[in-house]
Amino acid sequence: QQDLNNHIPLHIARLQQLENQLKQQQYSLTKGKKDEKLNEIIQFIQDKLLPLFDEDLILKFFGQNNSSSNER
Repeated sequence: QQDLNNHIPLHIARLQQLENQLKQQQYSLTKGKKDEKLNEIIQFIQDKLLPLFDEDLILKFFGQNNSSSNER
């Protein structure tokens, strides 16, 4: 189970499932329930997805791409 906690495609599939549920129920949900669903999605991203990424590495990657594209 430890390996599944770091399996990004699994988390992406769950995120897509949550989004699809929200879309399907969009017209039948009250504003409060929609907010609950959105908060569930945000919480999922915070808890499961964001910890899997190295923020410094991502910033370095985009920083390098940005600086090299500006030199052209």
